[in-house]
Amino acid sequence: RQTSQGIITVVQEHRFKLVDEHGRARLFVLDHAAPLEGRELERLLRDGVPVQVTYSNTNQLIAAIAHDVAALPAAEGDGPG
Repeated sequence: RQTSQGIITVVQEHRFKLVDEHGRARLFVLDHAAPLEGRELERLLRDGVPVQVTYSNTNQLIAAIAHDVAALPAAEGDGPG
C-alpha cells in the first residue's frame, strides 16, 4: 500500500479528488471496508484540512482504492493567531 498527502477538493458519494502540495490531482474510490464514510469525506472537504490517504492502485479503475483517509495534525503556526 502507498500513501499520499494533500487536500480533498471534490467529493461525490464515495469518490473524491486529492490535490497534493505540488498541485497534482489524484482520484480515489473509498474502499467499502474503510473506517470512514462518504459524509466524513464531505466534512474533510468542508474543513479544508490536509489529509493522508492510504491506497492501492488497480488496473481496472481510473481511480485508486482508498483504504483509509486521516486528517493530518495542523502544522505549527497554522491557523488563527
